Amino acid sequence: MADTAPEFRARESDMMLAWMHRDASAVKSCMSSDCLIMVGSTPPVLLDRNSFVSAIGDRLICNAFQFHEVTARKHNKMVWFTGHVELDLQIGHEAWTSGFLLTDLWRKTTFGGWKVIERSLAPLDVHERMPAALRSLQMWR
Repeated sequence: MADTAPEFRARESDMMLAWMHRDASAVKSCMSSDCLIMVGSTPPVLLDRNSFVSAIGDRLICNAFQFHEVTARKHNKMVWFTGHVELDLQIGHEAWTSGFLLTDLWRKTTFGGWKVIERSLAPLDVHERMPAALRSLQMWR
């Protein structure tokens, strides 16, 4: 099976750059019309594509992003992308700079190519001992 991570890391980077440059049209073209975005605030908030895209210009600003670990797994006409991304966001008057777990479900459409149909952004919790404890569970180490 071919490694799909480089292709989808590039797609994700293009989408994030479009967001950072406030190009709502380019972001919209990456998402299916029925795309839903779950933001892991407390409590979590669900946005539809129109809400997300209309906010990009002035109310939901991405000032910077950087991907770290990423993976992409193909399942027929779907690709599940997950990655650790550092985001510098401005939501209204509130700044939110944090590491996030980003998950996107991409679907290949007949017309228009690959589109994001589901997105989840969850802030990463700082717990110093948890990563080592979780890595100790990995059987392939």
